[in-house]
Amino acid sequence: MQELADSRGNADRRRLTTLLHSAIAQGHYLDTAIPSDIELARDYGTSRGVARDALNALADTGLLTRIRGVGTHAEEHAGATFDLLAFHGIGGVPDMDTHAQALSTATVSTPALVATRLPQAGAQVLRIEFLSVPDGEPHGISTSYFVLPQAAGLVGAEVGTNIYSLLAAAGLTVSSSDFLLGAFGADEYTARRLRVRPGDALISLERTLFDESGDALAFTLIALRGDRFQLVSHERAR
Repeated sequence: MQELADSRGNADRRRLTTLLHSAIAQGHYLDTAIPSDIELARDYGTSRGVARDALNALADTGLLTRIRGVGTHAEEHAGATFDLLAFHGIGGVPDMDTHAQALSTATVSTPALVATRLPQAGAQVLRIEFLSVPDGEPHGISTSYFVLPQAAGLVGAEVGTNIYSLLAAAGLTVSSSDFLLGAFGADEYTARRLRVRPGDALISLERTLFDESGDALAFTLIALRGDRFQLVSHERAR
């Protein structure tokens, strides 16, 4: 699927814009300026050029305001998160096929935002990126960060149909998961990856998976095309 690949530089830009969007949407920078490109490069283990481009891309979507000599600030209306769903007591592997193709697997320095979601993570985490391609067209992209050394067995494990089957193949069990569901306008780099226009509506999913001890094991950021998304819910009285 070479035609679905993006350059390393653009992948770095996309990942950083996604992490920053999540932090901004959760109100991390409402009372303070966004860190400078130098600080972001340090905190997220990337280059200053990548950090600068990510900030400019988010400013283009209206999420940030950049003023020379003043700094970069998040807009108060940033983010469109509307629900928080928690699913507990997962038994086995859910019966769903995300048509995932593994894009990259790497051990990386723990990004600043990821450290807040995975308190047990050390200086490094395992990062695995997937593209969902059910019909030859990309429907969504996910970037997952896993705590090490617990998740070391995921390297080379069979992807299967979804992240739960991947974890099961590595002998890891999920006891519960938290989902944060929202929406945002596509930045330049995510738009390019999902073959949409910058500013097009995307569905955002943030997922934290917990192991049998209740410790956070994995944190995932997912961007889904709005024209390829549907939510099916089944509720049962206890």
